[in-house]
Amino acid sequence: MYFSIGAHPAFRIPLLENEGLGDYQLKFPPAPDKEVMEYGLENALVHEKGVSNLLPDVTLQPELFAKDAMIYSHIDRIELVSAKSDHGLEVEVTNFLFVGIWSKYNKEKIVLRMCMIRQETLKRSLVSIG
Repeated sequence: MYFSIGAHPAFRIPLLENEGLGDYQLKFPPAPDKEVMEYGLENALVHEKGVSNLLPDVTLQPELFAKDAMIYSHIDRIELVSAKSDHGLEVEVTNFLFVGIWSKYNKEKIVLRMCMIRQETLKRSLVSIG
């Protein structure tokens, strides 16, 4: 039987009052021996967009999540880096199959949400009593 275990952390960006959304970038280091798959959403259905060995850094802006989420597989971590300060964050996602990043559309701040899913197989032992 298959099942998924997920996590759903959220972070309010900007982290400091003197910073704006455009001061931050998301970085997605890929797993060393895997190709990164990017997924898209159309009519609430997930579809493959393409394979990449290296994802570009993404500067945060209000319009980034206006349509929907960014979804990837086979990345090791997500880094949020500030151009103005040493504040940021890093989320380790090595053992998660899919990572989705999204926020509710807002012009001044975003709450960066990540959905990390790890799929497992549950092996069931059959015991015969006779």
